[in-house]
Amino acid sequence: MLYYQGCPEGGIGVKEVRALRLVTSESVTEGHPDKLADRISDAILDALIAQDKKARVAAETLVTTGLVFVAGEITTEGYVDIPNLVRKTVREVGYTRAKYGFDADTCAVLTAIDEQSPDIAGGVNLSYEWRVLKSTDPLDRVGAGDQGLMFGYATDETPELMPLPITLAHRLTMRLAEVRKTGLLPYLRPDGKAQVTVVYEGDKPLYVKTVVVSAQHSPEVEQEQLREDLIREVVRQAIPPEYLKDGETEYLINPSGRFILGGPHADTGLTGRKIIVDTYGGAVPHGGGAFSGKDPTKVDRSASYYARYMAKNIVAAGLARRALVELAYAIGKARPVSLRVETFGTGVLPDEKLTEIAKKVFDPRPLAIIEELDLLRPIYTPTSAYGHFGRPGFPWEETDRVEALRREAGLWGHPMLAQASMGVSVRASRKTLLGPSPRRKPRWGTYLGAASTRFFPLRLARYMASSARRRRVRGVSVGRASATPKLAVIRATGGTAMASTARRRRSARRRAWGRGVSGRRRANSSPPRRTARSLRRRWASRRWARAWSTRSPTSCPWRSFTALKPSRSRRTRERGRP
Repeated sequence: MLYYQGCPEGGIGVKEVRALRLVTSESVTEGHPDKLADRISDAILDALIAQDKKARVAAETLVTTGLVFVAGEITTEGYVDIPNLVRKTVREVGYTRAKYGFDADTCAVLTAIDEQSPDIAGGVNLSYEWRVLKSTDPLDRVGAGDQGLMFGYATDETPELMPLPITLAHRLTMRLAEVRKTGLLPYLRPDGKAQVTVVYEGDKPLYVKTVVVSAQHSPEVEQEQLREDLIREVVRQAIPPEYLKDGETEYLINPSGRFILGGPHADTGLTGRKIIVDTYGGAVPHGGGAFSGKDPTKVDRSASYYARYMAKNIVAAGLARRALVELAYAIGKARPVSLRVETFGTGVLPDEKLTEIAKKVFDPRPLAIIEELDLLRPIYTPTSAYGHFGRPGFPWEETDRVEALRREAGLWGHPMLAQASMGVSVRASRKTLLGPSPRRKPRWGTYLGAASTRFFPLRLARYMASSARRRRVRGVSVGRASATPKLAVIRATGGTAMASTARRRRSARRRAWGRGVSGRRRANSSPPRRTARSLRRRWASRRWARAWSTRSPTSCPWRSFTALKPSRSRRTRERGRP
């Protein structure tokens, strides 16, 4: 979307053109049929894991009019009265009256539970590394419970380090549940949805373009009253006023009209159908696996939590403004088959470097994840609604790896990173944190073309300078005086010629400690041990250089050899060949 801002009065044309984009996310209340199914599955998991930490649970739930059907694969030494647990969960959500179409006390509960497949259990209990590769590392013992890829994400758009659209959507649905349970809006019922569209300029959120709220209600309430109450008590309480723009923000309250029939009575619910609501609202890819009802050996769940943990710590450490972590596993294998960090151009280091740092700081093997995040405890029921990420109290939301990441990145103690640890939004470039990139060494061709200089050939000059740098001889004659090899320079004409002269003068003046030489007060030119030439040979070289080398020898290298074999050079010139 292009946004055109007009010129001042009297101006012609367009003053500014900004490219804007719209990002939308949705959330649902705990009374939504799909979320009710997620909550029942997670309640079963929590009840089993509280008794048996080694329980293997994959519980799936279907809810419809008057019926809850629980199926799955469970291997455990504990026992759970599933019908009573289901009714308790449904009652807590708020389906307590038959007039809602779904009632905790009268609904039927059916179960179809089997044990975990022995083939799957074998790969989880003893990983590929343990069975085939004969690893002795205890953390290699447990393999992944399934194959697949998992994503974790964090961004500095919000204090929770979550995308703004999904954060606002969750706030709306949580506020819907709050005003219903507290009796502030007593005509509301458990089912509800919310959706938020945010206008972005680049990566910066500007304002909310559209707010959609659909709330189940009793038949007595009028639509106009419902609209006014929800805008006042829900929308304006959940969304900060700076994001609500008069004349731009549109409010769609129950856009379908009446919403009396809701919950399982109006729509069948299934576990795992709201995976985008569970994660980042569509801001980044989703691996495809659902979370609810699965024990931590299922990397669909645990590795997604750990990927979020990795991404959040990277952003909290100030190493990137946005970070996406991708993990991929093979069933029965402990170590992930791939790990990738992407920062969308916001990282202070290249993504490849951040990936290597992440591999050093984090351990994404299933058993390591379980131990580090302490996942073998009943903490999963609260995750079933309002998102698995961005809320305090969950171990994968901790930022305790910030210091380790900064040390590995070599950025420990930087003031910009110190601000990041205090919750300050850091939008620093690589240049800001690491300083300007080193200057490239200019090409040698830059210094060619000094027409009025008389130098040795370029390669010889470079060799002499290199030799002078590397020589460190201790036995110096004549009071240990230092010798500075010099090359005679005749006037340069300016421009590139001056640059050439300066370059060669710098290379020739590299100091080298001279070795004592008999009969001389100054050491020979580099290399220091070269035998001195007679005056006759030296005069001959100078004479031929004057006769033949009128230009820099580097531009026409053949001319630098004419002094060595003058007779051949004369014959070549007479034949007209270069």
